[in-house]
Amino acid sequence: MRKLTYLTVLALGALMVSCGESKEGTVLEGQFADYAGQAVHVLALENNQQIAVDSTQADGSGNFELVLPVTKPEFYQLRFSSGQQVGIVVNPNEDISMELASGKQFPHEIVSEGSAETATMFGFYAKCVEFEEQRNALVQEVQALGNPPTDQDKQRALVENINQIGKHYYDYVIQYANEQAGSPAAFASLSKLNAQRDFEVYETIVEKMKPAMAHNGYFKSLSQQVETLSKQVAAQKAKKEIQERLKPGNEAPEIVLNDPEGNPVALSSLRGNYVLIDFWASWCRPCRAENPNVVSMYKKYNKKGFEIYSVSLDRTKDAWTKAIADDGLTWTHVSDLKFWNSEGAKTYGVSSIPFTVLIDKEGKVLASNIRGNSLRSKLQEIFGF
Repeated sequence: MRKLTYLTVLALGALMVSCGESKEGTVLEGQFADYAGQAVHVLALENNQQIAVDSTQADGSGNFELVLPVTKPEFYQLRFSSGQQVGIVVNPNEDISMELASGKQFPHEIVSEGSAETATMFGFYAKCVEFEEQRNALVQEVQALGNPPTDQDKQRALVENINQIGKHYYDYVIQYANEQAGSPAAFASLSKLNAQRDFEVYETIVEKMKPAMAHNGYFKSLSQQVETLSKQVAAQKAKKEIQERLKPGNEAPEIVLNDPEGNPVALSSLRGNYVLIDFWASWCRPCRAENPNVVSMYKKYNKKGFEIYSVSLDRTKDAWTKAIADDGLTWTHVSDLKFWNSEGAKTYGVSSIPFTVLIDKEGKVLASNIRGNSLRSKLQEIFGF
């Protein structure tokens, strides 16, 4: 590996300087024997687009040098014209020397000096390849046994070993991510993780890296991804909580909304009856098509203790009340006229209508999303006719 030196360079494009003028910054020097004559780019991310911080061309022996005008820690991508690309960590006045000998594999066999964080990433890549090679070798042994296998005991043992290696591999990636969470070197782990499954790790990386890397485009992109995932995770958690809440035997969540006259009516006010909570709207064709069946069941069982608490997702009172009159819906109706932002719909996790929940006299859930013949059969079972 050659000794690092500062060079006088002719900058390209927007970084053009007059002949003979030297640039100060971090020197990135490389010797990649099998990349002779290739264009070499150091890429930043701005507005989710990669742009060249600087570019050059490797000479006939694969040598190249770039001077990067960095004033803060940066995470960049080093890319060659043949398509190989790898992340590097660049700090002010921390020159980097990299070497990839002929026949060696990109990027895990790159030898790096000068940037401890970059060297750490290459060490991570190398360890990942070790795990992958071990796993792939065992997979080939399993495949060699044929289908069906000639030796089932050996197949079971091999599969168990594959699973163990997979676990150790995953544990290593998580350990590395957590250990490097405050460093840009943590970026290396992201390609080996599942953003949703490992969301907490992603979140930790972003939080710990933020003080030093908030300005960096790749970090901004990661932050946006984590922010989006955070909303998705929260929504999934809320949905799961609602599903748990609506399991048979659990008490149905309270709803208090206004009736067409503006009077608040609580779901709990109907206790002592079997109640169908019916989420619908005047604009919902399947809801309107189901209404005659619901009317029929209401007439049949109302005097025996069956009530309906209809929550409309309408936006205007006129449309709502007209549909009530047109369809002959003579039971309890409530709405806040907030469309899909209905508080009742949020409480019950309603994402499509019609949606119903049948509850017993104590307000406990009997069944969810029950209608048509299923509802009719359930009511026959409850009332005995």
